[in-house]
Amino acid sequence: TSREGKRYLLESLLSQVWKVLLAYVSLCRRVSPAAHDAALSLALRLPLLPAATDYPSDDLSELQRRALTDFAELLGIAFQRKPNSRRFYATPHAASLLAAFDSAAAAAASASPSPGPAGASAARGLEGGWLIIETNFRLYAHSSSELRARVLRSFALLSYQLPGLIVGSLTRTSIQHAVDSGVD
Repeated sequence: TSREGKRYLLESLLSQVWKVLLAYVSLCRRVSPAAHDAALSLALRLPLLPAATDYPSDDLSELQRRALTDFAELLGIAFQRKPNSRRFYATPHAASLLAAFDSAAAAAASASPSPGPAGASAARGLEGGWLIIETNFRLYAHSSSELRARVLRSFALLSYQLPGLIVGSLTRTSIQHAVDSGVD
């Protein structure tokens, strides 16, 4: 692990998410100016949308729809039932991005996570991280702990494991596998 990697792991959750988001937007700049503008405008729009309200993805450009899919799968700041869905939702996690601009709000958000509106997702505080489980059983664990990743792997199907972020799904098969393995 590099010195920068260690420093990243010690940063707050909001800082980590912002860094990944900014790296994504920067990567889009290398692809094309249009992709950069689309990703940046969507990244700035999502935190302002009320959570648990559906929005038509038809209003977005093709490049914004691609960014939306990445934001939903990688960062958990948006939700789509399917990658090509015509509707999307901003998650409560997206709204927390605005708290990064106010250090007092950021400290309060990381110290006492609160669940989003009913039906949106459940957020539970973990020591040193967050666990968000959406109503579609998609989970986002903001933790860099290898132990937590192994625990999640025992009962969830993991899609991605990035520094500070684990993305997966709870499925009938994964839960049955955990029960068969002795997890009560």
